Amino acid sequence: AYKESDEAVVTAIRSANTSLDFFEVNFSLEVQCMLNLIDPSLCNIEQALDYMNAILEALEQNPVKVRVLFTDVNSNGLENFIAAEVFLQELEKRGLSEWVEIRYWPERMHSKAILVDNQLLIIGSQNMHYSAFGERGLTEFNLATESPAAIETFQQTFEYYGERSLPVEEGTKPTTEN
Repeated sequence: AYKESDEAVVTAIRSANTSLDFFEVNFSLEVQCMLNLIDPSLCNIEQALDYMNAILEALEQNPVKVRVLFTDVNSNGLENFIAAEVFLQELEKRGLSEWVEIRYWPERMHSKAILVDNQLLIIGSQNMHYSAFGERGLTEFNLATESPAAIETFQQTFEYYGERSLPVEEGTKPTTEN
């Protein structure tokens, strides 16, 4: 019933001028897209959630460097890889691939944070997931800050995980071993 956080996050993503760093446990499409494991043609960018469409809009407006770091654990990992595959295909179609780097952390993490232009840090309970966005989504809460100390801590943490994570490339197949 209260979608203000959805709208604020999407607006912040769209407003990016130089960079977007996503440190997220989830990076998914609509719920039915889990079926892409069986038939990869079932879902495409049409099933993207608002946050993913906002990333595409930011990329088309400015040369925004986008880095996404998500988990590879359990069903979250499967959904993340499906969304990454669809997203990478769309980036390729639009000629935007060079601006996006997607990596995965092969262990559990529960992070939910976005850094916009190295100036605005959004942290909270909101996943980039169908359970948190849109009409069927849960009411989620976030906090946005411009605190240099908070931003520096996020940047250090993001770099630490990023350096130890693995790249996701188009054609990467999700695993179910986790």
